[in-house]
Amino acid sequence: MKKTKAFVASIVLATMLSSSVSAALPYGAIVIGNKSYSVEYITNNAKQFNDILNNSSYKDLYYVKDSSGTITSLFNGGDLKPGDSGYVSEDIITHYVSNGKQVPYKKQSNGDYLADSNLTVKLEISSKVTKLGNSGLMLMSITIPDKDKMDLSPSSLKGEHFKVINKNNSDLVKKIGKIPQGQEDDYTINLLTTDPKVRIQILTSDKSPIATTETVELKEGITTVQFFNLENSNPENAYNGKNGNGLGNLNNNGLIAQDGGWKYYSHSADGGGIYRTNDVISEKICEDNAKFINVVGDYIYYVNYSDGQKIYKIKKDGTGRRIVSTDQASYLTVSGEHIYYTYHSGRGVGNIRKVSKNANKSTGINITNDEAEYLIVSGDIIYFVNKNEGNSIYSVHTDGTYRSKISSDRAKFITLSEAKGKIYYITDSGQLKAMNKSGSNSAPISVTNGSTGNNAIITAMNVTDNGNYIYYTDASDGNKIYRAPLTDYFRVTGEKYSNDYANFINIVDDKIYYTKGNNMSIANEPQISPNRDPYGRAIYTYSSTPLAKPKRDLKIISYDKIATPKKDAIGADINNLEEYLPDKVTAVMSDNSVRELLVNWDLNPKNNGKGGAASYTGVIVGYGAKVTLVLSMASEAIPSESVRVVNNAGLAEDKIFVNIEKDGTRTPIQANLQIGDVIKVYRDKNMTQLLGQEVVFPSIDDKLNVTIILRKDKTLPDDATAVYVTRTSQNMIESAPTVCTIKPEDDLIGVPDGIDKSLIKIIKYGIMQDGYTVNSKVKIMPNTTLKPGDGVNVYIKDNNQRYERIGYGIGTPVYDSDIWADIKCEATIDLSAQSLANSSDGRLYITRSTQLAESKDSTGIEIPQGIALPLEGLDVIGDPNDLTVIAEGLNSFNEEYDNYEYKYKIVRGGVGSNRIPEEELPVLGSSVADGWTTIDKENPRITGENLRSGDIVYVVNTYNGKAFKAGYVNYR
Repeated sequence: MKKTKAFVASIVLATMLSSSVSAALPYGAIVIGNKSYSVEYITNNAKQFNDILNNSSYKDLYYVKDSSGTITSLFNGGDLKPGDSGYVSEDIITHYVSNGKQVPYKKQSNGDYLADSNLTVKLEISSKVTKLGNSGLMLMSITIPDKDKMDLSPSSLKGEHFKVINKNNSDLVKKIGKIPQGQEDDYTINLLTTDPKVRIQILTSDKSPIATTETVELKEGITTVQFFNLENSNPENAYNGKNGNGLGNLNNNGLIAQDGGWKYYSHSADGGGIYRTNDVISEKICEDNAKFINVVGDYIYYVNYSDGQKIYKIKKDGTGRRIVSTDQASYLTVSGEHIYYTYHSGRGVGNIRKVSKNANKSTGINITNDEAEYLIVSGDIIYFVNKNEGNSIYSVHTDGTYRSKISSDRAKFITLSEAKGKIYYITDSGQLKAMNKSGSNSAPISVTNGSTGNNAIITAMNVTDNGNYIYYTDASDGNKIYRAPLTDYFRVTGEKYSNDYANFINIVDDKIYYTKGNNMSIANEPQISPNRDPYGRAIYTYSSTPLAKPKRDLKIISYDKIATPKKDAIGADINNLEEYLPDKVTAVMSDNSVRELLVNWDLNPKNNGKGGAASYTGVIVGYGAKVTLVLSMASEAIPSESVRVVNNAGLAEDKIFVNIEKDGTRTPIQANLQIGDVIKVYRDKNMTQLLGQEVVFPSIDDKLNVTIILRKDKTLPDDATAVYVTRTSQNMIESAPTVCTIKPEDDLIGVPDGIDKSLIKIIKYGIMQDGYTVNSKVKIMPNTTLKPGDGVNVYIKDNNQRYERIGYGIGTPVYDSDIWADIKCEATIDLSAQSLANSSDGRLYITRSTQLAESKDSTGIEIPQGIALPLEGLDVIGDPNDLTVIAEGLNSFNEEYDNYEYKYKIVRGGVGSNRIPEEELPVLGSSVADGWTTIDKENPRITGENLRSGDIVYVVNTYNGKAFKAGYVNYR
């Protein structure tokens, strides 16, 4: 096997032709597993590549033998074509080009591998579009609800946020994933726009872009699957993760980094606090003593020397400050999804570790056990100085494999020029050296001091990104700063750049930042003096611009010394409460303005009692004023999906199950119950009406669940739609209430039947202008549905569409001469005229209630028009030819009653026939129609009529000719 692998290496060296990325895998490439290496890459990393070769666990290696992509199996021999047994089987091969960047090659349907410059990923977008009339405006609501349906391969970056690009869009960025209860705003972009076409961009956790859609028109109420182009997916610009600062800067304590038009730097003269400047505005955003600053996406990552060299991150506006890792770190470099650093563990320079950018107070994963410093991360390779091996230079893959020594020199200040593909470093004797990334072609570069002609003794150095210049400190001239060109020659001349001595040199935007003790300055470009030295040579003048601490024009007059948390802390983990801390406090300034000022909280709080509360102290950034906060520890809320509510009808006991269905099986989503948790059920979201509670204990199967039974006056009303459930864990305050909806299949078990509409008669009397009224009536005609003792409830809807009960009656049996007939019941309910007038929709709602339950609302029955008020004491006496009409007030006519008259009408027939229904008596206030005879006031009699038994006499009392009261009586 070793001979075969040596043969592979010889083939590679023999075929070192130019191999630019083409449609097929490039000629001369070596394929190992799912990775492919170009000739140039192998040339620049020969030592490392041989380590890969000799430590590979793959059973076969492949060599691309021609430009068409034909490959040869080096172990099994012979040319292989797509579909042949033993041919490469991976769907995607990552190809390493000369500078270490990665290009994905995708397997085609015919088996070929093609460089995919338009490689796509996919996901589901949920969108709703509401058109606002004919204005041309529309409201778009867009979410990406399911991370599991998002495929970003072959990118190793993870999509956590998204952004909508539209003609009318803002810069809103929202989260991807299932929306937690009450957090809709964090996951939904609402866009008011006239443009239906959008592009959607996927971003990492720190909001670096991964992929962007082509333009698509969203439709109303649809869910679409979109296809995206990977950012920088062109083979010549393959995305490989972005370092958060220059590699040379990071090995000079990483004191400054640039992102767009802003520079972020550690201000040595202000305790290392983080400042930002765009050369117009300079402001402090963090009090921490920060080193190894990396700016990636929305975040600054750094080592906090104020807190034991823990790894911190903070947003570029100074908010969102968090502890990423509790490891004692240095030489921090952010690349892709990870942070790489050396871990000290109290023993000086330490192991190389990595941790996710999204970690929270985590410890890292070891990559090597070497004592390392001066890290360089380039693609998948880490270069470092190995203290265990006499400060030799080593390389190792980011997964810990292929560890290899590439130089035995005692080195420091190593840095990489990607532009030139070379590593530069200083030996312990102060000599500059350069070599390829593989360790080959190592050679010293003689640097001569142009002023004296002496050889420079370099103590610190940095290289520009383009690899054209080196800036260094020369011990032979008091560690002053020099600059020399980097050429292909091994002898260069350095010229003095600053008369100040320097400890560390950082390069940003062609400006040289350096530290001198506790101060940082910018070295200005040397200027030629008008004077000459005695030999006629030019004299240069040197100057620098100190980074002074910006003066604050305003002072704080008053501020909130005791801050208010964003909300009560949820859960028992005291080490994960930062999301509840306010980023700013309100202050009144010396010009009487009110401002929101940044606060840096001590993220290692003290616990007041066993988990009950956490005390935080903070400092107002730039002012030093102290702030305190006591954060109450609230219990974790119960997920609504883990709760089942059974609402039995009426007063029958109701049940609330947590973590189990009503049949005893487990709910798909489980609440994280703990033994001793108290689960409470409330009727309202304000938690003013406690219905029941239970303590969590293990069940027989050791599963944690709980059932709460509601009895008597604590049962749910039959129209209840939800309950509110809380959890109180030991030594915690009560959680926020969770709204638990009652499912239709679990609602109102045992509800009685209602009353048929045809059996309901409504008699509405009116209201006179002087307010005179009598009770209206609801009559339930005799029927077998209504049982003796059943209740009849009469409701109206008020202006807020809530039901208000205005009347109640009892079902009473009706006599039937047939003793074998089913018992029928009737009911009469008196209602005030005013209660009917309060109905918002002109309807009554009638239900039937038994001892245990009430029927559901009947369909609303329209309230009829009001009829004349009942005529009290109406009677007709005497023989058919001499009748006297008796009615209240009839015999007391006098002048004050001049406006009143009585009229009558006789309806012939037997009992029940030709009878005017009571609800059809004259309408109150209406003119009495023809067919009515006026009764003489002086002699109030009905004459000239030959009444028979069973006839009906109707009498109406009018006022100014309009109906006021009315009634009827049977003549017998």
